[in-house]
Amino acid sequence: MLMSKILTSFLSGFELPVFSCAFIVGILIKLIFDKTSVSNYVCVQTVEHITGTFTDFLIAFGIASIKISIVVKYIIPLVILLMTGIIVTFIYVFIVPGKWLKEFWFEKAIFTWGWLTGTMANGIALLRVVDPEMQSYCLDSYAIAYSFIAPVEISLITFAPIIFINGYGLIFSTICLILCITILLIAYFKKWFITK
Repeated sequence: MLMSKILTSFLSGFELPVFSCAFIVGILIKLIFDKTSVSNYVCVQTVEHITGTFTDFLIAFGIASIKISIVVKYIIPLVILLMTGIIVTFIYVFIVPGKWLKEFWFEKAIFTWGWLTGTMANGIALLRVVDPEMQSYCLDSYAIAYSFIAPVEISLITFAPIIFINGYGLIFSTICLILCITILLIAYFKKWFITK
């Protein structure tokens, strides 16, 4: 929280989410632990149990922070967005991975479902249900991938509302779409997709 507030005080209009700051600090602490061999003395099972407890708290607090008056005021647009989001997310999560992922596709899909329909904490909670022993190494893969995703996600969360408010939403959406198609084409030509 302190890191987020310090950055906000220096850069007006820019707010780094506390979760993102916590993630960055966590990576730094992990790097320090690895360099100083402290990681050899950390019990992985205990850390997983603590993580599970805090995940439950995170979900409960997230639900408690929803303002009912805002939901009632914008119910029609929210329902349209919700239905569209559920359909697109369902296709993306439960149809695409079965065709493209090599192993543990369901565990990865259910984690992604929780992440995309709620928070990353929801994804972890669902993953703990279907993969309590964490044999899929889904969270490890997520942690590595998120180090590359985080700057993009933070930038989108921070700047997208400002861009849309200033009337550049169509240009911004077009650029994002072109970048997504480019990434998919690179993955296709590099043969990262599984066709059988």
